Amino acid sequence: MFSFVSSEKRVAKGQLDADLEAFLRDYPQYADTCTLDRLRKKEFSRVDKAREVYVDYMGGCLWPKSLVTNHANILKSGIFGNTHSDSPCAARSDRQIYLARAAVLKFFDAPSSDYVCIFTSNATNALKLVGESFPFGPNSVLLLPADCHNSVNGLRKFAHSAGATVEYLESTPFGGFDQSEAL
Repeated sequence: MFSFVSSEKRVAKGQLDADLEAFLRDYPQYADTCTLDRLRKKEFSRVDKAREVYVDYMGGCLWPKSLVTNHANILKSGIFGNTHSDSPCAARSDRQIYLARAAVLKFFDAPSSDYVCIFTSNATNALKLVGESFPFGPNSVLLLPADCHNSVNGLRKFAHSAGATVEYLESTPFGGFDQSEAL
């Protein structure tokens, strides 16, 4: 039986069940998140075991258990080397990178004849590459959501230096923006 600790008292599971039932009556759309509940139980059970709450998805996300397991199996199955050398272990590394790029393109239904998948060290670095290579000009408008991550705001520097205009879309009460306002 789980109970959650507050600064004042422990809450019994029976009370939690009653509170959840009342919550679902008031917010029925919450029931739509059952897929996330199953995913959390399968891939992120360590969060519950540690009795922690993790909300820092801006700086870095938690990794799913299957990702660590599958990657460890790949690493244990062979010897991988520097892709800039000419050796069997380098060829195995090249193959894994090729497969990863192909999987990303397939996920986004992006044909390799039209798109290239580039791996970067992080989102900030990826956005910097976009800013450096995008053909901003005096007739360009960079439209950003008001509640975007600070790394996205870095694109303003590139837009401004090319004479582009930067505009912001207001956030909705739940975050994000209304796409119809962007059109």
